[in-house]
Amino acid sequence: MLNLGVCALLARHREREPSTRPVHPASAAERPPERDSRTSPFDQESSTIVTRTYTPKAGEAQREWLVIDATDVVLGRLASHAAALLRGKHKPT
Repeated sequence: MLNLGVCALLARHREREPSTRPVHPASAAERPPERDSRTSPFDQESSTIVTRTYTPKAGEAQREWLVIDATDVVLGRLASHAAALLRGKHKPT
């Protein structure tokens, strides 16, 4: 019975008139060339500055223990705080 419903839906879809608007209003030749974010740190279209993500090398990473006091703390807030610490959001850079 489910297959008949799908077939009826497909049959109704095929009966529709095709759209009158063009599929691609502007050809590729009329579009401005796309800029690669690596060529310039300044994006002229949105007027925003693109910054690079800093990734430390293996020798530059500092490993340290963090102790979180979970006494009388809501579990969700504790989890959010622990996740922010693990992501390094507490660090200046």
